[in-house]
Order: sequence, then structure tokens, then C-alpha cells
Amino acid sequence: VQKKDIREPAKGVLTYEQMIANPDKFAQVEIEFFEQGLINDQYKFKEEHNQVKEFAAAYQVLQKKNYFNKYYFPGKKKVTDLHIRKFLNHRYIAKIDREFRNFKNKKLLEDYLITKPWISLILPS
Repeated sequence: VQKKDIREPAKGVLTYEQMIANPDKFAQVEIEFFEQGLINDQYKFKEEHNQVKEFAAAYQVLQKKNYFNKYYFPGKKKVTDLHIRKFLNHRYIAKIDREFRNFKNKKLLEDYLITKPWISLILPS
């Protein structure tokens, strides 16, 4: 498990250190992503049938369970949904945009999580 940036820096994408609140807990989630077949051993999103929605739901749950810092430095600027999405998309070479935004609707997310209970079981950071 890599508790650091794994790709070359990209413009507009915050670093692992700026984003991740608890590297040990985040590493455990990445192991779960691998075991669930969402990412491969190179941290690349597999993008198989219906996995975009599953990964988008996981993004939302990670955000709700405080896996990301509230602020980043220098300047103590607020970490936004856009920062989170860009960071995760870059880390996993994924394009989870529309689905991530759709799951901001609490009812849609709750209904989907019933079908993927492992996501709800992600422990708070």
C-alpha cells in the first residue's frame, strides 16, 4: 500500500499529504478497493460494468467519513468537493464526475448503498 502520491503531479490536483487526513485508514480503504475489484495493483480504476457508480458512492462515503483534510496548506484554504474528485480521479486514473455529483443527493446515495453494503461499512477516519 502506497501512503504517498503514486502518479506524477498534475496541475490543479492537491498532493496526498495535503488531502489525506489519516494515511493508515486511507490505506485500509485502498486495500478494500483492491479486494472489491475496483482498482488493480497499479492503483488504476478497472472501470468494469457498473463500477463507476460504485466508485462514485465510495468517493462520497469517504468524504462524509472525514478521510480528507478540511483545509490544505500553505494558506489554510478549504478542501472542496472538486479537490477531492480531482485527487481521486488522478490517483486512480478514473473519470468519476457526473456520478459523484449525482450522489450528493442523499436519497440517491442511501438507496444505492443498500445494494453495496461494503461501502457503508467503511470505518470513519
